[in-house]
Amino acid sequence: MKKSIIIVLLIIVVIGLLPVVGNSFMSKTIDDRLVELKSFGLETTNDTKESTYLNTSRHFEFLLKDSHKFVSYLSQFSDAQIPPYVNAMLDGVLVGADLEYSNLPFAKALTIEIYPLALSHEMQASLAKNDLAFSSYLDKFLQSKGILYHIDYNLINDDFKGHVKDIKQNYKLDDGLELTVELNKATFKGEGALIAPSQLSSKVQRLELNAIKDERELSVILNKFTSKSNFESQSTYITSAEFKNIEFFIRGTEQDLNVTIDDLKLNASSNDQGEITELNSRTSIKEMHLVSDALAFNLKKLVLDLALSSLDKKRYEELRLLVSNSSNLNSPASQKELQSSLLNLLEKGLTFEIADFSLDNINTERLGDLKGFDIKSKFTFKADPSLKQKVQLSPLLALAGINVKTNIKISKEIYSQLLKNQSMLTALSKYAKIDGNDYIFDISLIDSKIVVNGKALN
Repeated sequence: MKKSIIIVLLIIVVIGLLPVVGNSFMSKTIDDRLVELKSFGLETTNDTKESTYLNTSRHFEFLLKDSHKFVSYLSQFSDAQIPPYVNAMLDGVLVGADLEYSNLPFAKALTIEIYPLALSHEMQASLAKNDLAFSSYLDKFLQSKGILYHIDYNLINDDFKGHVKDIKQNYKLDDGLELTVELNKATFKGEGALIAPSQLSSKVQRLELNAIKDERELSVILNKFTSKSNFESQSTYITSAEFKNIEFFIRGTEQDLNVTIDDLKLNASSNDQGEITELNSRTSIKEMHLVSDALAFNLKKLVLDLALSSLDKKRYEELRLLVSNSSNLNSPASQKELQSSLLNLLEKGLTFEIADFSLDNINTERLGDLKGFDIKSKFTFKADPSLKQKVQLSPLLALAGINVKTNIKISKEIYSQLLKNQSMLTALSKYAKIDGNDYIFDISLIDSKIVVNGKALN
């Protein structure tokens, strides 16, 4: 009986100590992370803590003291080159963060709210010089957590969800320029590390940017944006995005423009298969309207589907890293290095395919209904270990290693308009095949010989 009482008491003590142990565990985990953040150029300028028996909250303020370290850290998770001017935009940025968690280990998700409190020193000085009132307004907006990311992070399975605080701001600058920014219902969820998740999806109901001055207006409106991404690595991923509607217009100027796009879909993927890499992208637009003083047209069902395959994985990775890590791709040295890396890749051979480049219909104000076109093409670059030597002698020697197969189906209306501006097409007319209202061209370039619809090109 006494043993049973002792066991029960021990269980009660252990349960009672769980919040204490949990708080200690979470505190150590967060403190270790703060040490790591310091190595990335962030300095903790404020760290306050409030704790009850079951829950704890902590408030942090981080000052970005070394933007070079921070940008280098971010570059690990992106294959895109971060522009050098970003350093100046980040240097001195102050960011606040609020954490709330249960002292019972893994009882509920960790809640994080992140918000910028101050811009970089350079940006603050520039804004204050040009418009002191606007600089003060922006400072108060940030201090009030005007831009805020709310995240609920599940420590058990590493998944998270959250939202961005709605924004609706309007301000008139000293020079009369009136700015409007609206962000509505921006949400996201994913799995993995917050800085580099393995899965991520997001939705934005509406984003509007508007600028008006002296009856001149510029506006960009995005409606119902969604995206989904799965990342296995920087070279193996699949990502997609969709815009239900995009509006862009300029009014009250000598070059007014109005563009509306419905159902824009973007897809991209990269995949490693052993020693080979494949890249794919697909873009489609259900309908697009453009009206300007010089031009007005309406197009329906535009598709562009591209693929790069049979890429040597090692040499492609070398080229990708060169592009992403180079600070100045326009310098002569970078251009030379880039050309050499590209030729190294081509030496191993690859295939570029236009799986689908098509348009159902285009209607212009000046020319009327022009119908559409459908183009499919495949370019094969044969492996050639002597490619560099050939290019040095004459770039034309490299053409012998390229095979092309192309099928073009184009409406008579579009073709007749092209003939007016491209005299070279006149020579191809005698090779054309007619199928209803379309011209058909089957073109091949094999071993430097061009054949059009079964006939050798003279």
